[in-house]
Amino acid sequence: GCYASACPGECVLSKGCESCIADNYCGWCRQTSTCMMGTFWSPSVVGSCPSGWMTAAYARCSEDLSLWLVGIVCAAASTVLVGLVACYLCVRLRLRARQPELPFSTHPVQGGSNARELTLRVLGTLPTFKY
Repeated sequence: GCYASACPGECVLSKGCESCIADNYCGWCRQTSTCMMGTFWSPSVVGSCPSGWMTAAYARCSEDLSLWLVGIVCAAASTVLVGLVACYLCVRLRLRARQPELPFSTHPVQGGSNARELTLRVLGTLPTFKY
């Protein structure tokens, strides 16, 4: 193996976290953002990395959570939008059901009374809240 006394520059040559943890003899110190010689449990020089020691086994170099944040915001926005559209449609259907039926001669679509009956039947199945 390679020890700090035999290979002093082994981990210094690594430029970033990804290349550092790819080397079996090195580890990344998140607190100091440096690559240094070490084992799975700790760096070779005691006290050189007080917290945040990572090796290849469980290392995760990037903590970019912006993609998750975008996903959560989009999901929340789409949920709100679907809720608003559903409320709008329910209100429109209820208002349409309360309007007096037009005489047959002025009704723009033949069989309009069937549409009204269907609307009333659908609205009758929806749960309502009594105030």
